[in-house]
Amino acid sequence: MKAVLAKLPHTAEHSFKVYEFIVPYYQTPWHFHPEYELVLVTKSRGKKIIGDHISDFEEGDLCLLGPNLPHTYHNDPEYFEPDSLLLAESLVIHFSLDSLGSGFFLIPEMNAIREVLDKSALGLQITGLTQRKVADKFRLLIDSTGMQRIILLLEILDEIAKSNEVNVLASAGMIGENAKDSERLNTVFDFVMRNFKEKISLDDVASLVNMSESAFCRYFYKRTQKTFFEFLNETRIGYSCRLLLDGQKNVSEIAYESGFNNISHFNRQFLHIKGSTPTVYKKEVIKRGSALETTKFR
Repeated sequence: MKAVLAKLPHTAEHSFKVYEFIVPYYQTPWHFHPEYELVLVTKSRGKKIIGDHISDFEEGDLCLLGPNLPHTYHNDPEYFEPDSLLLAESLVIHFSLDSLGSGFFLIPEMNAIREVLDKSALGLQITGLTQRKVADKFRLLIDSTGMQRIILLLEILDEIAKSNEVNVLASAGMIGENAKDSERLNTVFDFVMRNFKEKISLDDVASLVNMSESAFCRYFYKRTQKTFFEFLNETRIGYSCRLLLDGQKNVSEIAYESGFNNISHFNRQFLHIKGSTPTVYKKEVIKRGSALETTKFR
């Protein structure tokens, strides 16, 4: 799979594009494009890579991505099994600063929205009540026509602009380079996502992109602002978090299934990446989830 500058379709009927995807698994590779992208995961789970940020996604995940910010959504391994009945579903909006007319976002009334669009250059995660409000309007937008489409888009952007439930994802300077860089990184990301449970050496990965180990290390750090093994460990720890919350395995079993060869190394990496031990992390997430459910029904 090659990852290149994506050329998104335009039509005379619409000033911006809205898509609904229902597929066995997300097929878009590591890529970038000049349009803004708002993506709502409506079904499925896996890992998203946005610039140098990596995290899990699941149903309800909502992000606003600025122009030329490299990104990919990669489903969990079970989505790629030959007999899998799982589906990956999402809603996506693509728009540009000129979608509503040249200079529209420069008028004074658009100041707050323009500020949040500027921040989206690093990718924004929208959570909480804001996420739920935006998701509701997003679903209405899919079937809307005419002026209602524009009104809903502006309402969505306004909800995000006035919210404090918005978090920056990537580091500064993460923009698309060129097709060759994207192809190399996509090869690496795809390999890791499919094989992180197994032992992976630096030589394994460097040889995939026809580079020496030292050249690959420099290349990967320059493009992602992290070492390859930092990226690999974040991928493994992210998967282990899901296993912890599933509650079917103990910590030792989770460590080995996530690709770590001993429990001590797993615990050190978990503490470094998540800021707590696996047991404390699980308790805190369950506690936050219970508090959220209580808030919903007040």
